[in-house]
Amino acid sequence: MLSAGLASKIEASSWFKANWAPYLLVDADLRIRGVNPAYERATAHARSWLVGERLFDVFPDNPADPAADGVANLSSSLERVFRTGARHWMGVQRYDVPDPYVPGSFVYKVWAPVNSPVKDGGRTVAVLHHVQDVTAVLSRADEDTTAASRLTGLQAATDALWRQFPDVPREAVLGVLTHSQRVVIETLGAPDLERASALARLRLEARTGHPPLAGPPADRRGTSDPQLPARRLQHQTLVILVVVNGLPSSAGPIIVPACAVASRRRSRHADTRV
Repeated sequence: MLSAGLASKIEASSWFKANWAPYLLVDADLRIRGVNPAYERATAHARSWLVGERLFDVFPDNPADPAADGVANLSSSLERVFRTGARHWMGVQRYDVPDPYVPGSFVYKVWAPVNSPVKDGGRTVAVLHHVQDVTAVLSRADEDTTAASRLTGLQAATDALWRQFPDVPREAVLGVLTHSQRVVIETLGAPDLERASALARLRLEARTGHPPLAGPPADRRGTSDPQLPARRLQHQTLVILVVVNGLPSSAGPIIVPACAVASRRRSRHADTRV
């Protein structure tokens, strides 16, 4: 059972209050025990409306969506975390939220939720429910079938990238992909998952210092690349060039000028001089 003292301690902690990521603290009775400011902003629901309420009373399924499965999937995920004591990522989930300003109406929302156990004395007494709002890159289309296919495509693209970069958590891969899709939308005026995936791949290469991996994880064990530092530098330069000069085109690869790599290498050495 989540004690009042532990719930207050978590909610009062600086990491919970100041975190840019939306968090909700839920106890074993699925009652909301804590809400951070980022969650208030993401859902347009004030903390005072949520704390003490049962989760699915304040966030029910949208009755206007016959395919709504947010309550069922989130309930299953929370039960799994309480049962196993292990973190669970739900993938990409459509879960509309009630419009607080228009009674009876719901706001279209798509999330990437992660549920993590809160333990006390070795027992899971609560769950930290973290959501990443990806609605902006999956804006509702005229037809729900189109919106659903976009959601499926985003999930598939995330899985494909994660298989290439298994050393990065799936939710982090999704974060990079959705941000890349926002860049594409701002640049081109329309979503383009292929270009967003190409940009996300470059950014993940810069982050990990290795190109996309192929083959099952078991085949990758024991391998090392002495050129990783140089590769990382080149991939970082690629990302800079993409940001400055535009998005990668499916027509062909981006050519990185040798002078750009050399310039960045000299800059890095200069920064380390005493």
